[in-house]
Amino acid sequence: MKGKKGLLEIADKGTVFFDEIGDMSLRLQAKLLRVIEDKEVTRLGSTKMLKLNVRIISATNQDIPGLILQKKFRHDLFFRLNTISLTLPPLRERTEDIIPLIYLFTERLNERYHTQKQFVPEAIKALTTYHFPGNVRELSNIVEQALLTSSGERVGAQDLPVGVRRLPDQVVGIMDDESGSYNDIVGLTEYRVLSHALAKYGSTHKAAKHLKISQSTIVRKLRKLQSTRD
Repeated sequence: MKGKKGLLEIADKGTVFFDEIGDMSLRLQAKLLRVIEDKEVTRLGSTKMLKLNVRIISATNQDIPGLILQKKFRHDLFFRLNTISLTLPPLRERTEDIIPLIYLFTERLNERYHTQKQFVPEAIKALTTYHFPGNVRELSNIVEQALLTSSGERVGAQDLPVGVRRLPDQVVGIMDDESGSYNDIVGLTEYRVLSHALAKYGSTHKAAKHLKISQSTIVRKLRKLQSTRD
């Protein structure tokens, strides 16, 4: 049989997860719809139809009904996928999950990087008061950044990005504070934009495309902002 096994064929008699399905192109949406309706797939370069028995789970943070009105998402595919729908509240609306997630991410990162680091109470407090526009993905990124850049085994509040230690929503308050310099305010604003874009799009390449700047600029600015100390 010609062609290599694709994702759906590999998932036969199992489950396949489509993350950020709202970003899927209309061409791929049409192909996925045919697979769901016909329960068949054809390998690339082959003409033989293969029967499939696959459970499909999809997720998105986008407004699918709005995309349908803009003709960016197929309504028939939405109805096919929307058999059971679950809505997960943003992290800022379930702050009780922040501390368990910090411990979970820390445990995984310690295992990955062969470290024994822990977040001190001051750092945890700063994280629990942050509003996380990028939800769990942003929390995961922040925990990893702080853990990797901290010098000792204790990750303190000073190791967190400046935008977390000083909430972006408090920019006006910083302007009224003598310690709120122009550079502080610009740094907070830049961090808010870049961290939100990175959390939303999942990579610096995608964030750069949507912000219309180079990927190297995002990397450079994030490194600079993450190394900033109060």
